[in-house]
Amino acid sequence: MEKRSDKICNAINAATMRTGAKFIDVRSQVRMATREKVIHGPRDAAHFNKIGYEVLATAVVNGIWKEKQNN
Repeated sequence: MEKRSDKICNAINAATMRTGAKFIDVRSQVRMATREKVIHGPRDAAHFNKIGYEVLATAVVNGIWKEKQNN
């Protein structure tokens, strides 16, 4: 699963670099959230539930703010 995650993130990162966009890796925040909450399912374990999308959105927004602070 970790190799697949790396492969997907590397592909997305390459695509964002080609367009001049920044890639925000949110995997660590998502992993932390899974320690406390169920963030997938219930009908489809391959996709986030409402809590999962909230975790994702928060991680992306925090990543944007962090990037903005560094520039």
